[in-house]
Amino acid sequence: MILELDCGNSFIKWRVLDADVRRVVGEGVVDSDLALLEGLKALEGLALKFCRLVSVRTTEETSALISRLTEAFGVSVMCAAPSREMAGVRNGYEEFDRLGLDRWLAMLGGSSWLPVRALCLILARLLLRTSSLGMESTLEVLYAQECL
Repeated sequence: MILELDCGNSFIKWRVLDADVRRVVGEGVVDSDLALLEGLKALEGLALKFCRLVSVRTTEETSALISRLTEAFGVSVMCAAPSREMAGVRNGYEEFDRLGLDRWLAMLGGSSWLPVRALCLILARLLLRTSSLGMESTLEVLYAQECL
């Protein structure tokens, strides 16, 4: 079974996939590492072999979670990280680690669906600024395998 985690600043979204990665056997949203461990331990027949993790938390918080998962379940944890280039896609940000992991992973996933010279808008997101109630948009473009 594979545990997949999306660790935000406030919540951890999780799901467990069966061995052939065809069926979700458990999923949830929790507000702490301990709540995650409790939710996982409550799953009947849980036999985790691997964990895939994406996190926008601090390095310390992410490391602590990885340690807890390793201790509790003996799993190997792979943590997504930004990079200058991967799988033929180049991160066009000067400071490549400033591109959010959600967007970077969307670019990588979307690139496998595109012809080499295609233009594709992978992610357009509207954010509501609570202080001014204005709208801010974030747009990432994948063109000829480069995230711009």
